Amino acid sequence: SNVWAGYVLASAGSVDSAVFGIGALASGMAYSGGMALNDYLDRENDVREHPDRVVPSGKIPALTVLEIAVALLALAVLTAGIWFNWQSFYVMVLIAAGVIAYDAVLKKYWPTAGIGMGLCRGLNCLFGMSLVGHINLSLLIYPMSMFAYIFALTLLARNESKSVMVEKAVKYGLFGIVVLDAAFLCAYGYHWQAVAGLGLLVPMILLGRIFKMT
Repeated sequence: SNVWAGYVLASAGSVDSAVFGIGALASGMAYSGGMALNDYLDRENDVREHPDRVVPSGKIPALTVLEIAVALLALAVLTAGIWFNWQSFYVMVLIAAGVIAYDAVLKKYWPTAGIGMGLCRGLNCLFGMSLVGHINLSLLIYPMSMFAYIFALTLLARNESKSVMVEKAVKYGLFGIVVLDAAFLCAYGYHWQAVAGLGLLVPMILLGRIFKMT
C-alpha cells in the first residue's frame, strides 16, 4: 500500500498499471528478502523459542535461506535500476541497506529498532513516489508521517509479549498502515485510489488469520 499511495501522489492520480505492478514487485522482493534474512539471522534463537519455523526445523537449510535473501534483495535493486530511473535505484539501494542493518543490528536495541523500521517504511513510500521519474519535495510529509507512525508502532511491538492488549494494538496498528495510506490519498483528492488501497485490508485480514502478523 505504501508504493501504491506514493505512486498515486507523485503521479497526481495518473496510474500506469505496468509501472505500479513492477514497482510493487520490486518492493515485495525487498520485503521478502528482509524476512528471509531475519529468519537466517535469528536461527539460533529460534531453535530455543520457535523450533517449528522452517530454518530450525530443518525444512530449509540455513544457507539456502541466506541465498534466497541475498537474491531477492539484489533482484529488487536491479529491478528498480533497470525498469525505472536513478532515483528509484538509489532509494531501493537504501531500502536494501536499511533492511540488512535492521535485521543484523538495529532491531536489537529499542531506539534503533524504531528508527530502522521507520526508515525502511518511509523509504518504501519514497520509492513509490520515485516511480514517476522525480521526487516531489512538497510531498515528503507522506513518507515522514509514515516514518513517525512505524517508529511508534515498532516500539510498541517490543512490549507485545507482555500484554494481550498490546499485542492486539500492534495487530490493528499494522492494518492502520493501509488506512494511513488511504487517508493521505483522500486528503489530496484521490478518492477512488484511496478506496482501491483500502482493498488491501481484505488479504491482510485473511492472511492474519493464517499467519502470526506481529
